[in-house]
Amino acid sequence: MARGRAQRGYVLILVLAVVAALAVIAARFAARIDAMRVQVASLRDYAEAQQVAVEAKSRMLFVLATNVPQTDAFGIGEKRLRADGTPYRVGNAIVSLQDERGLPSLNLPDRNLLARLLVELGVDGKDTDGLLDVLEDYTDLDNLKRLNGAEAADYAALGLPPPRNDWLFSPEELGRMPGWRDRPELVARMARLSSARRDTWFNPLTAPREVLRAVAPALPESALDAYLFQRRQSLQSQLPPGLALRVDDLLPHVGDFLRLTIRPRSFPFEFQYNLRLSPDAPVLPWQITDARVVPHAPSDANNAPEYPEFDVGRIWPAQAGSPP
Repeated sequence: MARGRAQRGYVLILVLAVVAALAVIAARFAARIDAMRVQVASLRDYAEAQQVAVEAKSRMLFVLATNVPQTDAFGIGEKRLRADGTPYRVGNAIVSLQDERGLPSLNLPDRNLLARLLVELGVDGKDTDGLLDVLEDYTDLDNLKRLNGAEAADYAALGLPPPRNDWLFSPEELGRMPGWRDRPELVARMARLSSARRDTWFNPLTAPREVLRAVAPALPESALDAYLFQRRQSLQSQLPPGLALRVDDLLPHVGDFLRLTIRPRSFPFEFQYNLRLSPDAPVLPWQITDARVVPHAPSDANNAPEYPEFDVGRIWPAQAGSPP
């Protein structure tokens, strides 16, 4: 009798162990199902956002192809589409167009301008020379190291690929450089406020506020606010006073390189397209040379202004044969 009771005790322990194991397996299975559900939802959200971006991109390429570029915009009057980063609503997306001539070039850098821009972005003045030396060592053709720069041996010591020693393809390459790679927020902001163009022409009429602070350092804040307000309201743009630039570098007209940013609503990322004007292209004059998905800028997320409505009907007056 005692032996039977002991055996029943072992069976109870075994049953409890099996039940516990099944509970663990069920919990892990449920967790995997939840993870798969989240993943499917994320993929669905991305696919929907991508569709919104494709529709907005197509409409904007049509706008660019059918409007004449001006000093700071495309088209005139009701057809006016600003190229200074002004946001517009296009369907279910927020769209902005940035003339890259309004951004400083990293391939042919103006050190004084870039140093002032770095300070404007919060970099200590004593650190700007080192960052710019690294940038110029990355793009020059030789292996000679600048005072605070970095060449192949320095990259190897950090486990990084060697410098390109050629033109930058995009400003995001700053994140591959010593010194810069330790400042991801700075790299993200510089990527938005600089260009990989291979010329030094500059259009202050399409420059963002931070860049204008760098090119016109003597301009009081109140005067800059007044100028930007006038630029937003006026159809006839004027150059801001106090520009610290050579006259030969000024070209107040929208250039051949644009940055199109499309932000689908309720999506934590935005789609960026770099465009180049190619008049002899077989299909569209504005060709996409680069595309990427990047996080929203903190300012966009924090401020969330009420953007003006924008659609094709506002650009082309309704008439027979006009776009829908």
